[in-house]
Amino acid sequence: MAAILESGQFHPSIRSRLQFFAQFSGPLENYRNFRQAQAHRQRLQSAVGELMRQQELDALVYPTWSNPPRRIGDLESPHGDNSQILSPQTGFPAITVPMGYVRETLPVGLQLMGLAWTEATLIKLAYAYEQATHHRVAPRTTPPSPDAAVTRSTLQFDPRDQQTLLQQTCFVGKRLLAGVLVVCLVEPLLSADPPDRAGLRKAAGQISRLYRDHVRLDYFLDTSGQQHPVTSRGDWQIRRAHVMAGLTHVTGPLPGPTRRVPLKIEYLEQKPIDKNVRHKIRYQSEPGDQVVAYLFVPRQTTTRLPAVLCLQQTNREGSVEAAGIRGAPDLAYARHLAQRGYVTLAPDYPGFGESQWDFSRPQDYGSGTMKAIWDNIRAIDLLQSLPVVDPDRIGVIGHSLGGHNAMFTAAWEPRLQVIVSNCGFTRFHKDDVPSWTGPRYMPRIATRFQNSADRIPWDFPEIIATF
Repeated sequence: MAAILESGQFHPSIRSRLQFFAQFSGPLENYRNFRQAQAHRQRLQSAVGELMRQQELDALVYPTWSNPPRRIGDLESPHGDNSQILSPQTGFPAITVPMGYVRETLPVGLQLMGLAWTEATLIKLAYAYEQATHHRVAPRTTPPSPDAAVTRSTLQFDPRDQQTLLQQTCFVGKRLLAGVLVVCLVEPLLSADPPDRAGLRKAAGQISRLYRDHVRLDYFLDTSGQQHPVTSRGDWQIRRAHVMAGLTHVTGPLPGPTRRVPLKIEYLEQKPIDKNVRHKIRYQSEPGDQVVAYLFVPRQTTTRLPAVLCLQQTNREGSVEAAGIRGAPDLAYARHLAQRGYVTLAPDYPGFGESQWDFSRPQDYGSGTMKAIWDNIRAIDLLQSLPVVDPDRIGVIGHSLGGHNAMFTAAWEPRLQVIVSNCGFTRFHKDDVPSWTGPRYMPRIATRFQNSADRIPWDFPEIIATF
C-alpha cells in the first residue's frame, strides 16, 4: 500500500481511501474499528435472520444497485453503487437476476437473499422469476451466433397457475424499494403433492399435535393427518417446522428481538489457570436479568480460536463444576477444553449458582427450559463478540441437564457447529416423564399433556434431526 501511494499512479479521488488503509498493519483484531464492525455484523445477521424466520420468508428482495450510474462528468447526482448492506454484512447467500432496464439500455438487477444454506431455494426462485419475465436479452450489438440460434424459452404456463411467492419486501438501512411483487411459476418450485408447503409450515402448530410416531423421520403430515414422504430439502423443512412447533407447545416460544439487549459484560475477577486466564464475568441476558459465567481465554494467541459453550449438569452451585472450581473433576469440561486450545464459557443455569431468576413469578417464558435456551443464545452472542473467538467455529457441550439443554439450544441456534450431549436424553417412552416437569424444566408436560409420553408432541429423535 505504501508503494502504491508513493508511486502516485492512481486516481486522486481514492487517495484518502488508500491513506486510510495504509495505516493498518498486523492482525485486524488489534483494531477497535474492526472489532466494532464484526460486532455490528453479528447484530445485523441475528436481527435479519430472526425477522425472516418470524415472518416465514424464503427470501428478501431488493435492487442490486442503489441508483443508476452517473453520466460522465456528473458529480452531483447520487452515484450508483451495489448493495453492500444485507448479503455482504450478514454473510447470507444472495443471487441476482435481470429485472428490466433503466434509461432504456442500462440493465437493472434484482437481488434475492436467503438464510444460510438456502442456496437451492434461491436458485429455484431466481430461475422461476427469470423464466416468467424473460428480462434477459442480448445487447443490440451482439451478432447472431454462428453455431446456434439463441431463442427465448418456450415454457408455457397458464396465468391461473401463478402464485405470489414473495409478497413482503424488507430492506434494512435505505428505503429504496417501496414494494416488490415477484410472480413466479409454481411448477419449478413446488411439487404437486402436497401443493402448499408454506401453508403446511404455517399450520405447524396444529399439525404437530397429529403425529403419533416421533421416531420415523421419513414423512410429514398435512392438515388432514395424511402422510407424505420426505423426498427433498423442502419436504424436510415442513417436518422440521412441525417438530419445532411441537417443541414450542411444551417450552413456550423463543423470545423476540426486543429482549436482545446490550450484553454489558462485567469482569468480576480473574485467575491464571494453566496456559489460560479464567475470568468470572457477569452479563445482561435480557432486561432485568444477568448471568454469571466463567470464561477461559488463552494468555497469548495470534489467531482467532474456536469456542465451546459449556453447560452445567443439575448442580445448585451452578457453573463452578464445569469451570473446575468445585465438584466432579471429570465434569470440568470448560477447563479441560481450554487446556486443549478452545475459548470456553460456562454460564449458570437459571436458578442455580448466582442466578437470581425467580421461577415463581409471572414471566414471558413458557418454561425454565426456554429461559435457559435464551440465556445460551445470549452466551453465543457474547462469544462471537470476543476478538479472540472465530465466530464461525462455536460448539456446545453439556452433561445431563447440560446435555439436553445443549440439544434444545442447537435446535433453535444455527450458529452452533458442533453439539456434544453426554447422558442428556432418552425417548420419553423409556423415561420418567414427571421428572421433566419441575419449574426449571418443562411444567407444561404435566399441565397440558398429563405426563403422557403418547401426548407430548415431540421426542428426542426429532430434536436430533433438526440439527
